[in-house]
Order: sequence, then structure tokens, then C-alpha cells
Amino acid sequence: MAIRVFLVDDSMVSRMVLRRFLEKSEDFVVVGEANNGKRAIKAIPCEEVDIVLMDLMMPVMDGFDATRWLMSNAPLPILLVSDLVGRDAALNFRAVEAGALDVIRKPSAEEFEDPEVVRKLHRMIRVLANVPVVTRRPQTWKKRISHDDAGVGLDEPTEPGERGEVAPVSLVVIGASTGGPAAVSKLLQGLQQRPRWPVIIIQHITRDFASGMAHWLGNVTKLDVRLVEEHTRLQDGVVYVAPDSADLVVHGRYADLINENEDSDDGSYPSIDVTLNSIAKTKLADETLAILLTGMGSDGAQALKTLREKGAWTVAQDQESSTVWGIPRVAGEIGAARQILSLDAIGELLNAVPGTGRLGEK
Repeated sequence: MAIRVFLVDDSMVSRMVLRRFLEKSEDFVVVGEANNGKRAIKAIPCEEVDIVLMDLMMPVMDGFDATRWLMSNAPLPILLVSDLVGRDAALNFRAVEAGALDVIRKPSAEEFEDPEVVRKLHRMIRVLANVPVVTRRPQTWKKRISHDDAGVGLDEPTEPGERGEVAPVSLVVIGASTGGPAAVSKLLQGLQQRPRWPVIIIQHITRDFASGMAHWLGNVTKLDVRLVEEHTRLQDGVVYVAPDSADLVVHGRYADLINENEDSDDGSYPSIDVTLNSIAKTKLADETLAILLTGMGSDGAQALKTLREKGAWTVAQDQESSTVWGIPRVAGEIGAARQILSLDAIGELLNAVPGTGRLGEK
């Protein structure tokens, strides 16, 4: 059965371009359109809709208010598509807080003619359309029970005999893709004190969006959050966000950027594998806590296994609390994760794990 899409955009031209883009595949059918959020919330509950593609800034009712209303009253997957992505951090991440599964920059008409752009966006929409969602009340976090398009279950939350305490760590690394900004934000907001180690965030993200994410995380968590620049000295208590213009590698006390950034096989960028593999080559490997959160694809899973073999404590998010159970599912299947934990349990782990104090400055 074709995926039923509802388009919301005040630009008739944009809706026409999106419709033509979707019609490149028999997997999609556009079942309705609206030129503002108010018309959308009246029409969508009356239609059989699998996913909504919605603009942010519209007259009468914008995409934020429409998303909040739908997630409170008629929850369904929402992908926000806007020209403002990357320009205004507050606007972009208000969309995530409202309950949208993801936010992407609106591609140009020329980009829609690029077969690779078409393939990646079609894949994203197919995956997000199959994410079950639940009612999202304002100012609360609700679980989204979901699975990847090829997901299978894992019976045990952790491996037998591996439920003990984590030894002190010198570094925490978190990799995430779809659904990651909300999950990372929740983890950081849940820290009961200043982190006792540097935290590196590798988030698959739209180009020109990483700096906005760093700014947003700093605002909502009140932590010291920085976008990584060339040859950055890692310090305890600081959260470092990988840029979207280069891959991040770790050399001892420093994070460096490499500009040989080709997309990985599953289209992810920046690469979680690159960062984790760089850590596995250092003396930090057995003093690292590495966590893979929600996301589609498999980037990071194999490198997490390598880190585990080097003595790192490795964790993957469980199916129930993931927006898309792709990356953490693969990590569990190949034995890369010592523990499969809910997002809440990962938060408890971060509050419990001590720091060595040997890497970052106090």
C-alpha cells in the first residue's frame, strides 16, 4: 500500500514541487494539501494520513502550533520542511520540542532532480511514516514506540552477567540520527550535576544545522555546549557537538576535524563510525562510555563493537524508547552493546558513572 502524505505549505509552488517529488515513486500518494496550519488541523484528522510534510512559517497558524495541536489531539508522524533550517536555532529546535520527528531544509527544485537526493529523502519519509507515535502533551516527554523498517526484537535488555557498575570513564561519546536531538536533550537535561567527563555528540544532521543544535542544547540544558573547531582540547564538563562540515576524530586530549568527508553507505553524515574508530585506536578506548541512540541505518554499530573489544563500556538504546530503532538495533544484533537500555535508564547511567579526571581539565 502506498504511503499517504499530507502537504502543508503556504506556497502553492512548494506544494507542487513536493507533490512531483513524491510522485517519482509509486510508494507515495498525496491525499491532501493545506496552505496553513489551521486548515491542516481541520482536514488531517478526517483523512487517512501516514505522514505530514509541513512548512514552519505560515500565516494564520504556523507549523509549530499545528504540530503541537496534532501531537496532542491526532498524533501522527510529522516531518517539518523549511527554508529556515540552519538559519535560526530557536525556530528549528522549537519544532523538535513541539513533537516533530525531524526537521530538514527544504530542497531546491534543482536538488529534487538529483537522484541521490531523491533516494535519501524517499527513504527518510518511508521510515518516518512507519513510526508509531503517541499523544504528546505540551511540556512533557512521551515514548514513541517504534521500529526500523527491518527491525527485529531483542529479548534481553542487557547481556547476562553484565549488569554491574561501570568503571570510571574519561570520555562519553553519544551517536544518534533520526530522533536524536530530542533524545540527547533529554539526557543532558537529566544530568544532576556538571558532567565529570567531556561529552562528544555525533548527530546525523542537515547541513548548516549543527551550530544551531549546539546553541539550542546550551540554552535548554544550561551546560557549556560548543561546536567543535580545529584541534579542540577536550575538557571535563563540556559538551562538544560535531560539525556538519567534517568528520570528528579524537587524538588523546584533542578533537580534530578531517575534511575527507564522503557520505557513508547509508547516507549518514557526520560519521559516527569515524569518531568511534578513532577513539578505539587510542589509550582512551577502555576509559570510554559510548552510547548509540535512536536513528535509521547502521552507522556507528560496527565501530561500537570495535570499541567494546578494546574494553569500552558500550550501550544502545532500546526499541521501546527509540523514535527509529535502526542503529541501536544493529548494535544489539552484532554484539556491539554491553547493555540495551531505555532512554531513562541511560540517563540514570550517566548520573552514576564516575569520571577519571585524567583527560579533561577540571
